Amino acid sequence: MIDLFNGKRFFKEGDLVAHKENPELKMEVRRVIRSKKRYKREANKERVFTLGIECGWWIGKELHKDVFHTNSLIPWDVVEEGHIAILRYIDARSNIKV
Repeated sequence: MIDLFNGKRFFKEGDLVAHKENPELKMEVRRVIRSKKRYKREANKERVFTLGIECGWWIGKELHKDVFHTNSLIPWDVVEEGHIAILRYIDARSNIKV
């Protein structure tokens, strides 16, 4: 699901999501693509960045995959609540300072 703790958003493998521009299409998070960066100024200090979320969905018998930015994805349970819930989610997420 998604964790809004301290303004950070996390999706995990297996979560059901939709893209904010096509909320009717149910997708599954297949992989979270991350990168680690080590800072030279601070010894042994390493940060992990999310580069994208790989999602998969079926059209007929064909599996499609693509990578999306976390800001463009909406948890499926929010989508099921309807259009107003989607708009509230997008608005609340855009006000979070990361």
